[in-house]
Amino acid sequence: MNNRTRHILFLGVSIFLLWTIPTLAQISQNDLPKSFALNQRISENLPITSLPKVDRNQLIKEDQQTGRNFRFAAPIPVDYDLNNAGQWTVLKNGDRIWQLQLKADKAVGLSILYDDFFLPKGATLHVYNEAKTEILGAYTHINNKTSGKFMTGIIHSDVVVIEYFEPQQVKNKGRIHIHKLMYGYDRARITPPKNGQPSIYSGGSGFGTALPCHVNVNCAEGNAWENEKRSVVRILVVVEEGMGWCSGTLINNTRNDGTPYILSAFHCQDGFTPEYDFYRFDFHYESDDCNNPSTEPMVQSILGCTNRAGRVESDFQLFELSTDIPLNYNVFYSGWNRNTNYEPAQSWNIHHPNGDIKKISVDEDPAKIYPAPLNWNNNVTTPANHHFFVTYDEGTFEGGSSGSPLFDANGHVVGQLNGGTADCSIFEAFFGRFAFSWDMGGNANNQLQNWLDPENLGNIILDGFDPLEETNRVSISGRINDRTGMAAIGTTVYLYDQEPSENVLPIDSTTVSANGNYVFESFVSNQDYYVQPQKQMDDIEGVSTFDLVLMTQHILAINTLGSPYEMLAADVNQDGNITTFDVILTRQRILLFIDTFTNVDAWQFANADYIFTNNTDPFSSNGYEDISFIELQAVATNQNNINFIAYKMGDASGDASMNN
Repeated sequence: MNNRTRHILFLGVSIFLLWTIPTLAQISQNDLPKSFALNQRISENLPITSLPKVDRNQLIKEDQQTGRNFRFAAPIPVDYDLNNAGQWTVLKNGDRIWQLQLKADKAVGLSILYDDFFLPKGATLHVYNEAKTEILGAYTHINNKTSGKFMTGIIHSDVVVIEYFEPQQVKNKGRIHIHKLMYGYDRARITPPKNGQPSIYSGGSGFGTALPCHVNVNCAEGNAWENEKRSVVRILVVVEEGMGWCSGTLINNTRNDGTPYILSAFHCQDGFTPEYDFYRFDFHYESDDCNNPSTEPMVQSILGCTNRAGRVESDFQLFELSTDIPLNYNVFYSGWNRNTNYEPAQSWNIHHPNGDIKKISVDEDPAKIYPAPLNWNNNVTTPANHHFFVTYDEGTFEGGSSGSPLFDANGHVVGQLNGGTADCSIFEAFFGRFAFSWDMGGNANNQLQNWLDPENLGNIILDGFDPLEETNRVSISGRINDRTGMAAIGTTVYLYDQEPSENVLPIDSTTVSANGNYVFESFVSNQDYYVQPQKQMDDIEGVSTFDLVLMTQHILAINTLGSPYEMLAADVNQDGNITTFDVILTRQRILLFIDTFTNVDAWQFANADYIFTNNTDPFSSNGYEDISFIELQAVATNQNNINFIAYKMGDASGDASMNN
């Protein structure tokens, strides 16, 4: 048995990691906090809430005693929300700003975790330092997740300000509950430099800390890997005990449908308590060329995942990202080879050592199946034949490289990095074999087969999938009019990959043009899509006492409203009936006794192809509740006539125009 191999821990061991997290952590907008533009300095006298004290020396002592050399930040449990903390400022137009200023004594960085997070449309969230020189956000409703979980990246300060802006029309609809902060603390390096160079356990971690013998992925050695490198991600792992780095691969399945599976290493979470909703996956964290850049590259990230399967024997973990990957991320889904007797003649490893930018390592010799068990320094023994043994000819690996892919010459993944012994003079690595991760576990929770071959097609080899290839793309387009026949100019149209709801994130949006048309271009084929228009504007425009007369006549059966859309428009309280209560609410809105119709946008949209089974009672028509969106199943070709009709709430006469 091999007793000198070392289990590569998944996280860096120094606070240097803390300084390297780019501010573009999740999908966000480039808007500044609303308070910055106001004449009154509303944050000038903002109270400071002090966080519970943290014993930094005790944390370091604990790490040394437990061997927990992954940790660069420790959790501080808190209980802050929009009602029990911070201060509100009401603006002249009725909009509101909530601010909470937090101070953690001697922290070198703070990251904020939310366990109940929902931003209504129009609201924004920012996090910034006291000097307003480091700003995260704006985060908007597109950051909402079905889990209600969210995380904002690290502010490099001991003081942070959280600012939530809420427009008057969505008052009290937002939810923000902060349950934990990650406190960055300074710590000594665990292992001294070796021959003037930091060792793999020296504690250096993050941007610019990888060993000098690494090769950047955009050097000549990576020229043939333009596709596969787009599949390799850096993973910010968040566990209850702390935070840190691993690597992983966006991997294809036999449906070629772009399901966002990430293959990584089991030991990245083994022995810890993972918080999958806060895992962050960074794409394209790399240099532009062969040189190490002087400034840190930006990243494109996805927050949150579901754990699908894992197995310690071959050290694999499979995640599914919490949302589909935007097309503009330009990613690639790598293929794989699960041949049980296969030993690649050459192999390549693309990875993020120490959480640094993307590197590539090369072995010109065959990757050999290791015939003996392996003893790891976390008291795990993996069976014989479960790993490939690789000795690099170029490059090396470090902590943070764990979970990164081993490619054969055809660009197929054959394994993921478990560990080994490496610096700039020793280059021995062990990769858990993909073939032994395939079906050796016996059930869906501990094998890849159920996820990567959902139709049980039996592929031994699968090529990669590029969503940007022309043959894999479709477009979706249509037209939107109001009931006067006018183009619904300025309407926002959202595209979803699951049925729309308040907590479902759209995958794209566009705006209706002057001729009433909209288009979504270049989306992955053979997937389900949902299209839904939305527009909020002055809900009293076009609504008058004439509408009250028509609604009253309809209720009294004196004169029935003329179309299903007029009846739907008259149901302002959305209870599926037209009653005197709708008349009362409409009158109150006309007289400005109420600010808006509750829980409904001013303009509503209906599938133009929907046929009401009863034109005199649209509320009895089967499925009328779902006409606000159009479902497209397994879209294989371009969809060109996904059309909608717009109607105005309270406009029983049907004469309101969206372009007034």
